[in-house]
Amino acid sequence: MEQLDLLWNLEIHHNSLEAYKKKLSNLQNSSSIMDTEKEIMDIDKRSDKIKLNQGEGKKRLIESNRMLKEYNYKIEEVEKNLYDGSTSNPKQLEYLSEEKDKLKEIINETEIGILEFMDDMESLDEEIIELDKRLKSMKDNNLQLKREYEILADDLKNNIQIEVVEIKSIEEKVDGVILNQYKAIRNNRGTGIVQVKGLVCGGCNMMIPTFLADKLNNNNEIIYCESCGRILYK
Repeated sequence: MEQLDLLWNLEIHHNSLEAYKKKLSNLQNSSSIMDTEKEIMDIDKRSDKIKLNQGEGKKRLIESNRMLKEYNYKIEEVEKNLYDGSTSNPKQLEYLSEEKDKLKEIINETEIGILEFMDDMESLDEEIIELDKRLKSMKDNNLQLKREYEILADDLKNNIQIEVVEIKSIEEKVDGVILNQYKAIRNNRGTGIVQVKGLVCGGCNMMIPTFLADKLNNNNEIIYCESCGRILYK
């Protein structure tokens, strides 16, 4: 294979190598997994906070039920003293009657509070169930996404290795002086060799002289663009 053809193949593999490296970098820097993991952490914190509130609510519910029992016991004692005939003093009876009414009011308020607590607990239970379902689904999806990313990353790394080996193989066949010139141009311009279409340089899009275009027919000669300095290939 002529030197120009080797350089052209070398350019193709260099471009492929850069493309694979860019894809791998984009994949590794992708925010999809990080965003999902952040959302999972946020949901975890939210779930923990709700469970904490739920625990506090249950303690309050237990305490309210305990107090309700005490109030019921007290009103039973008041009613017993009020109606068993052991108390005949009008003022004492009036006091017991007022005490009974107060206890009934407190019991009624306590029962309403307990019902509200129970409603709150039910709402929290439902919210926790929904969060747990969502969390499980997100974790499963994130795990699957990680597996897919790992497969893609492994494929890209394999392709990168293949290109590196191919580039090294071609470079061993290229004349050392020409190879160094090609590398220098590629480092400065991003591409070392470009195609000529018609009389236009594929690197800088400038017209090349006719005498250079005629020389391109001879693949044994390295021709450089007078405008950008890249090696020309036809």
